[in-house]
Amino acid sequence: MAVFVLDQQKTPLMPCSEKRARLLLERGRAVVVRLHPFTLCLKDRIGGETQPLRLSLDPGSKTTGIALVRELECIDLETGTGEVSREISGVEYQQGELAGYEVREYLLEKWQRACRTCNQRKGRQLIEDVLSNQPERLRRLQSQAKAPLRDAAVVNATRWALFERLKATGLPVSTGSGGQTQYNRQRLGIPKTHALDAACVGQLTALHRWNIPTLTLQATGRGRYQRTHLNRFGFPRGYLMREKRVHGFQTGDRVIAEMPTGKTAGIHVGRVAVRASGRFNIQTATKSGTRDFTRHCRVVQRANGYGYSSTPTQTEEARQVG
Repeated sequence: MAVFVLDQQKTPLMPCSEKRARLLLERGRAVVVRLHPFTLCLKDRIGGETQPLRLSLDPGSKTTGIALVRELECIDLETGTGEVSREISGVEYQQGELAGYEVREYLLEKWQRACRTCNQRKGRQLIEDVLSNQPERLRRLQSQAKAPLRDAAVVNATRWALFERLKATGLPVSTGSGGQTQYNRQRLGIPKTHALDAACVGQLTALHRWNIPTLTLQATGRGRYQRTHLNRFGFPRGYLMREKRVHGFQTGDRVIAEMPTGKTAGIHVGRVAVRASGRFNIQTATKSGTRDFTRHCRVVQRANGYGYSSTPTQTEEARQVG
């Protein structure tokens, strides 16, 4: 995964590779300013040359894919034509899934939004009369008609609102259809993920360095003001702490816990859920509910309303399964 880089004045520079980030840290030329997304700040540099980047989005009802790509245009000297290839600098997506929407968009584009002959033949007849001799097709169409269109409606409203908001910034904005995105992905042999869908949006000839880990963000919120749980009749059934912080820790902080002995002996890194007793629950990538004492925990990043996790590459995932 690409590592974000800042100069001494906290101005964004071009992202670097993981290997270069390790070298910068080992040589003392950079410090870590943020764990998720992993960001470095250079000690000995102000300003620098940057290359044009494109922020690609694939909005969805429950999942939104985001990809930061660098576009390379290759010009053929004989014909004067150009081809656009992209190199991924970083990918991320929010939790959730919206299935079937991209497929419907692809089919509509493929058929140029015309099943007009079928519609003319049907006219004002009932669908049961038109397909009386095709019971399987009738059953399939009726089941599709009963399916809720809530996800499609959310996507249609979200993507146009997002488009208008981006246009208001004055930056160049381009759009693409779901059918074109799926065509690019299948033509280049790229697996189906929302983050990679975002990288395949629009005109595209090639996509490089796509098999990299993906950062997953999930909105967790910053807590709530209600400190009393109620039952279904409105009577209190439990009380929360009056203060959100316990010994300097707050629910949502990412911590490192080093337990010397016991069943949970070892090093645990994850999201903490505080308790008034001082024994905290730590949600790690492999376990949830690991309890550690306050004196064994150290904060690495304060809560900002989001939960972070990492999705491995295709090779790493196959190795874990094997």
